[in-house]
Amino acid sequence: ELRDILGDHVIFTLTRENHPDYYYGYIDEAFLKEHVKDLNKQFYVCGTPEMTDEVSKALEKLGASPESVIFEGK
Repeated sequence: ELRDILGDHVIFTLTRENHPDYYYGYIDEAFLKEHVKDLNKQFYVCGTPEMTDEVSKALEKLGASPESVIFEGK
């Protein structure tokens, strides 16, 4: 459903299952540098508290506004 709404503006990743329709692995600063070209967007991050915290920090370090990061998991 999110893919229908957001089109190419969404990146789904899995860390426990390698599925051909999704990216596989952890989202870290290197992943974000490679896959996110515009940091002036809103970001929705869903995962464990540790994961959402790390991704939020990496996005902010790369230049995303703290207000643009919406997260679920805390």
